[in-house]
Amino acid sequence: MTSYGESAAGPPLSDNSQKLRIIVALVTIAGILLGLFVTRMSAGNIIIAVAFAGTLLVMVLGMDLRNGWVILYFAGTISAIKIQSGIFDFRPDQLVLIWIGIVWLLALVAGKVHMYKVPLVFPLTGLLVINFVSSILYSPDKLLSYRSCFLLATYFLMYIITVQILVEKRDLLRRSPFIFVLIGVMMSLYALLSLAIFNTGIDLRGAYTAAAGVGTITRGGFEEANIMGSFTAVVALMLLAHFIEGSRWNKGILLAAGFSIVSLALLLSFTRGAWIGFAVGAVLLVLVQRPPGNIFSPKGLALILVMTGLFAFIAIPLGNYVGGHTGGKETALSDRLSNLVDFSQGSGEGRKEIETRAIQAWQRNPLTGNGTYSLPQQEPGTTAQGAWLYSSIIQSLQDTGIIGTVFLIWIYFEGIMIGINGYRRCNTRFWKATIIGATVGWIAMITSSQSSSVFWLSFPWLFLGLLVAWATLGPILEENPKPAIPR
Repeated sequence: MTSYGESAAGPPLSDNSQKLRIIVALVTIAGILLGLFVTRMSAGNIIIAVAFAGTLLVMVLGMDLRNGWVILYFAGTISAIKIQSGIFDFRPDQLVLIWIGIVWLLALVAGKVHMYKVPLVFPLTGLLVINFVSSILYSPDKLLSYRSCFLLATYFLMYIITVQILVEKRDLLRRSPFIFVLIGVMMSLYALLSLAIFNTGIDLRGAYTAAAGVGTITRGGFEEANIMGSFTAVVALMLLAHFIEGSRWNKGILLAAGFSIVSLALLLSFTRGAWIGFAVGAVLLVLVQRPPGNIFSPKGLALILVMTGLFAFIAIPLGNYVGGHTGGKETALSDRLSNLVDFSQGSGEGRKEIETRAIQAWQRNPLTGNGTYSLPQQEPGTTAQGAWLYSSIIQSLQDTGIIGTVFLIWIYFEGIMIGINGYRRCNTRFWKATIIGATVGWIAMITSSQSSSVFWLSFPWLFLGLLVAWATLGPILEENPKPAIPR
């Protein structure tokens, strides 16, 4: 293992390694095409698969790990795209992970990269093991549980590969906050455009009509609005942190435009859990960063009044207008806000009942739980993929018991502590804003996942990898860093 401060320079890949990469690319494409032929998949999925096969070929032949990671992160934001083959669903991020893992291993063998110690490996491994053990012992649908366990394993690998690549490629690490925000703004624009033209009969797949009388809502490249809400909340908090800190990103109109776009997409996702998570994160930013001049100074109070006025007289009427003109109520957003924490109303109807049943099921096997996604499908509120229990904690208790929940909470709080330690070591405004923005973003994601769990997709784990890499290396990229806190 190599420490973060050591050089990672090494010789280029040999000719044999290059030939092996070409062979890997061709075998990957052949496997995808053979799978399509055997399973007789739809034309749309064939186009998607061929497009990704072509992307894999281009990456393996001509791109390095930096470009590969950018594509992996972007692929994590388009999880709505799925290629179904038998009992498995393949998403773009999983296909990119296969490629990037192969290239990284080849580079490691050739001496071009090093293997680094990655935080959180122990609790991640523990959580994965208890998912498998509980599924083997108790799951009534073992095939579904095993499939879900393997899916979780791919997400943990995405976290590890993110840390490995960003630690290795310091130039990418410096650019990664901008890449993170840029993809967030682009995804928000896509979602807003999809919503704007939805009623014309053109479906760009970035918005959809929801239940509970709210009309058409944003989802971007994700499967549904709850995930889009959590994603945009995290991006908006990052931008807000840079504004408060006064970093080099604070260029007035550009930062304000980005924040407005992302915040509007967040608002029009109609996701109360994400709204609450963003509010918690924003309060923490103000308390931790302590804006110059004090937020309660005349200037600070004026800013609060302006933002409150914009929200009350522009954002809420706009949300009501969108709801009323896309199949929902004329008071869609107002109703949502008035029931902000009442999750027995609207889209939250039935959540308490199914979570009560989940807790009752957990009590049968309190230590290990009943297996991954094992709540019977005949229970009210379940689907063909098992029950979505909304709260990540209750899901963890039902699936993996007290043991798995301890590991999950360990991951939650260790991520927060890594961010806090990194923030304390920083001197420059840019990295202070980036690290504290990511840390409160992680807290916001944990908060929102108690009403709309997002941890069964890749984005949260990719984001955790970013947080760990930023907090660990951001301070030592500064010109005059403080001594690193031993870990």
